Amino acid sequence: MVWLTVICPAVTSVLMLISIILLLLSMTVYKKMTPITTVDVVALRHIDMSRNVPEISVDVNMSVMNPNGVAFKYTHSTVLLVYRGVVVGEALIEAGVISKAATKTANVILASNLADRLQGESELIMIHSDMLAGTLPFNIQIKFSGRLFSLLKIFQVSCRRGLYQLMLF
Repeated sequence: MVWLTVICPAVTSVLMLISIILLLLSMTVYKKMTPITTVDVVALRHIDMSRNVPEISVDVNMSVMNPNGVAFKYTHSTVLLVYRGVVVGEALIEAGVISKAATKTANVILASNLADRLQGESELIMIHSDMLAGTLPFNIQIKFSGRLFSLLKIFQVSCRRGLYQLMLF
């Protein structure tokens, strides 16, 4: 009789309290959030203007912040140097892990021989007119993807940040 009147409601109340706490944790602390990528510093390392089409080398110092309450394991990722919609430089970021609520920095070098990448006559005319105008408009795109590890599930997260404007000269 004591079991039905005292112990059973107490056990039910404790189980309901635990399930409410787990629900609140899954909606707040363990909520899936996209990692935040930022380009901290962009520096022109080398530019060779001796030919018709320049060769450039750009240092990109970037950081990735994991705002999640669990670790983020990312796969091989890429940083792209884009000139007027054409990918002219690419650098790989090795796979790794960012612990919970941490930031990881990476320094990559984007080197490009624009003559190899720009094939059309119109693209070569555009780069010459940009050089005569005194600017070379480049974009930096970062493609980042990986997984979040939690106790209950594994979430797939991808992050594509781009259009960091870079004007040379």
